[in-house]
Amino acid sequence: MPIEFPSRFIQLSPIELLKSLSTAIGIQFYLEESQFGLLKTSLTLAGACFVVDLDLETDAVSGNEEDDEMDGDTRSETAGQQEREGKGKLRLSKISSSHVRGEVTAKSEWIAKVIKAVVEEYLHAWNEGVKGWEGQVELEKRVRRLEAELRTLKELDEVAETSGTSGVDWFEELDVVVKNLILLEER
Repeated sequence: MPIEFPSRFIQLSPIELLKSLSTAIGIQFYLEESQFGLLKTSLTLAGACFVVDLDLETDAVSGNEEDDEMDGDTRSETAGQQEREGKGKLRLSKISSSHVRGEVTAKSEWIAKVIKAVVEEYLHAWNEGVKGWEGQVELEKRVRRLEAELRTLKELDEVAETSGTSGVDWFEELDVVVKNLILLEER
C-alpha cells in the first residue's frame, strides 16, 4: 500500500466530517442540536430514496460543571476540542435507516448495520486521538472507509431513483444482498 499524506478530513470533528463527506458526495445533510442540556446531536443523511438517522452523544465526564452550564451552540463549538482532550468520548447512541418507494417507507436493517459499523470504527479511532504518524494513518483509513460506504449508498440511491418505475425496490434488494454478505463473513 502506498504511503499518502493524510487528508484535511482527519482534522474535522465527526459532525463536520459527516457534513463535509455528505456534501462532497451529494447526500443531503441535516443537523439538529440537542436541547435541554443533553450532550447529543441528531444527524440525518438523506438521498432521493433513503434516510439514515444518527444520534451522536458525548459521554459526560463526572466533575465537569462546564458541560452542565454550556448552551447548545457553545457545546457544538467545543465538542471536538473536548473529545481530543479526553473530556468525554463521542459515541453513536442511535442509528436507523429507511428507504422510501413512492408512499411506502420500510426499514433497511442491514444498511443501518453497515453504516453503524463504519461510523463506530471511525469514532473509536477519532476518540483515541491522532498520536503521531501511525494515528494519522489509522484515522485516515477509517475516514476513507466511511467515505466509500457513503459513496456506495449514494450510488444505490441513484440506481433506485432512476429505476423506480421498474417495479423493483432496489434498496430492499440491497438489504438482502448486504444481509447475506454479513452472514457469510460471520461464519
